[in-house]
Amino acid sequence: MRRTRGASQNVQDAPPARGHGLAAVLVVDDSKSDRRKAAKLLETFRMTVVTARSTAEALQCVESTRVDVALIDWLLGDREDGIALGQSLRRDHGIPFVLYSRYLDTETTGRAYKLDAADVIDKPVRPGRLLAAVRCAFGQLQHRPSTAEARSTRRGADSVSLRVAKIALRACHSDGDPRTEPDVAAAAGISTSVYQRDCHECGIKPRALRDLIRLLRANAMAGRDGSTLRSHLGTCDPRTRRRLFERAGVPIGSHFIALREFFVVQRLVPTDNECVRDLAHLAANDPLFFVEPKEAETGTKG
Repeated sequence: MRRTRGASQNVQDAPPARGHGLAAVLVVDDSKSDRRKAAKLLETFRMTVVTARSTAEALQCVESTRVDVALIDWLLGDREDGIALGQSLRRDHGIPFVLYSRYLDTETTGRAYKLDAADVIDKPVRPGRLLAAVRCAFGQLQHRPSTAEARSTRRGADSVSLRVAKIALRACHSDGDPRTEPDVAAAAGISTSVYQRDCHECGIKPRALRDLIRLLRANAMAGRDGSTLRSHLGTCDPRTRRRLFERAGVPIGSHFIALREFFVVQRLVPTDNECVRDLAHLAANDPLFFVEPKEAETGTKG
């Protein structure tokens, strides 16, 4: 176990600490070089860093020292599962976690989000991406319960708006177009009734969020292959497709739309809804929506 204090530069980059002192991040990685690299980057952002090589060491750290958030490698030694460790830290200690790995795929990323990962990022880590992910995790601390409260519930500290935003993001990782509410729920790993209930609690019509998810996913796919959004929607008659784009306020011939613009122009869910703001933040930090600038220049075409 290793504990260091952040360097004095880049003070403005540090997330807010809980209580007093520097923000405390636990880095769990069985690779010594990756562990050191992540720790060094976090220290330049003026954070206190504690490192561990295994699940056992991580749990020992949590019991013996203050930890605000955790950065966890997916594949630890002895076939240990970093996602399971993160779920345990979140559930039993109220500690948000970020998963990182060289071997991420859609299935693993979706599973991590289903088990309440604040963010999922690739190795080798990029400074700006790492900082964004850790900030996302720190953003969940404002609703963080005490350890006793965390142990009494498996739903964690998420507000209903953040919970619904995570559901939407997980559904965006669906292998196919989630055309129905049951499709959305299945992609998010929940029941249709839970999906509908949470939407209503958030003040959103389930159908409207479903359509927002469909277009957001299609937008990400279009950004990757340079095609139009409609080419990534499931088979439906032209009239139904046209109505979908009309309700969304998006031209039917649109190519990739920058995320900021997409959330501003869409009319499916009011932009002042807290869930939309949470979803926009989560999407901006999700690899699914990372598009090279040259690809994003296509913009919207009517």
